Amino acid sequence: MGNSTATATRHITESRSNPDTIFPTTHSSLRIRSIAGSEKHEISLSSERKAWDVVFKGNVASWLPVAGHFGLREHQVDCTSSHICDRDYICHCYFSVIHRRWKKVLQIIRFKQPSLSIPLGKFPSMGRLLSACLGKNLMVVAVNKHIAVVELAIGERRHAFVILDTKKKAVVAVYEPDFLLTLVEGEISPDLSRTGLLLYSLSHHPGESFTFDLFLICNKTGELLSRTGLGLSEIQPHFAFHPNYQWSHIVATQYSKHSRKLAILNLVDESCVCLSSPTLAFIVGYHQLFPCFSPDGSFLLLQKLSDDRFGVTSFCDTYIFNVSENTFHLIKYISSKIPGIFHSCRVWYKPAFSTCSQYVRMLNSVKNVTSVVVYKMPNVLGLKWRCRQVIMSCLQSTMFVDQLPLPNKLKEFLMFSPSLNG
Repeated sequence: MGNSTATATRHITESRSNPDTIFPTTHSSLRIRSIAGSEKHEISLSSERKAWDVVFKGNVASWLPVAGHFGLREHQVDCTSSHICDRDYICHCYFSVIHRRWKKVLQIIRFKQPSLSIPLGKFPSMGRLLSACLGKNLMVVAVNKHIAVVELAIGERRHAFVILDTKKKAVVAVYEPDFLLTLVEGEISPDLSRTGLLLYSLSHHPGESFTFDLFLICNKTGELLSRTGLGLSEIQPHFAFHPNYQWSHIVATQYSKHSRKLAILNLVDESCVCLSSPTLAFIVGYHQLFPCFSPDGSFLLLQKLSDDRFGVTSFCDTYIFNVSENTFHLIKYISSKIPGIFHSCRVWYKPAFSTCSQYVRMLNSVKNVTSVVVYKMPNVLGLKWRCRQVIMSCLQSTMFVDQLPLPNKLKEFLMFSPSLNG
């Protein structure tokens, strides 16, 4: 491992002097000039940064040329969609699926990646489901690396979920529930073996009507593996997989009607591992809570969106927790404003972590003008995790990890592959 690390270090050092390589140029003090329309922007980047320092603040035009230097090139901040947005779970600009009926293929268009086609002939049930589905643009529920989940509306509150593998260019599984449901959100597990679907459906417990349940689906067979109730709540819950575990741990908001706290749940035995010490504030009116982990699992970001009484402005409260040994510690609170929830796309205003987990990008909107703010995150403990941060901070995109002269095990570590089972 020592030789591999030395080789990677030498490769990075040599690549910094070559502007044509996959690495950005980074020095102790770097000035970048960009031209957007008739305006010129000059940004100074310094490597000597402390925790929670604002390392960038500016408008969208000045941010786009330097986003790659912060490891945030894969996240857009301006909507360039030419068609009417349906406010899907995954933005059309990032990942869209179109059914080409005459060619009998699913065309996939991806952000900054070539488009591809997936034939439907090897999956007989797809013809029946797609014939019952209205429209050619399919709704993408979740995307993680080369796995994607697509929702098909095949009737009134009847749905089917198709699991696609863009690497194999194939439909790998279909989950077709036989009950009425409303999809809240979906997410693919860190090890890509399972998909979590948060559904609002009729409860299977006597005495309860409709509840929010997390359905765990096998991505290879489409089989329902488990159903975990997230309780009855005034506010619909949301969840996120813990990136350090293969699939077994999630964080959920509004875990029960008696406790307004963040909770880490073990899906194996449906136990609560821990609860956050601060109780989540309850505000009368429309608001939602969205959790998000950093790639290395060290930080948990909770975004709370709440509209004013006119629905014109949404107040965005962001709580950042340090997660270690299954404990929560609130370390930062950031407040901002964005257009009202019903007037803006949450995909764009969702905070984003950099590929190295060292930076977090947030958006603010004042008088319909979007500004970008990037904060420096605290350093994580442990030498190997710190080395991963340094290496990933030199890459503009995770797509370039495969080009590094490193063993596959180290590449998996750099890509934050989950290391814990249960």
